[in-house]
Amino acid sequence: MNRSAYLQGYAKGQQDFCLPDNITAFANSGKDFPASCNSVADSAQLKHQWQQVMDK
Repeated sequence: MNRSAYLQGYAKGQQDFCLPDNITAFANSGKDFPASCNSVADSAQLKHQWQQVMDK
């Protein structure tokens, strides 16, 4: 396995997925906050957004 390629792909996936609209959709579906988004730069903001939707 090419670890470097894997990590680059994982980072690209985070960049493409860990967006406010996707987090809102996850929360509206009753899903937990995605663990893969815990390490993105704006994770605190995304978690806050997710929690606000879950609390409605």
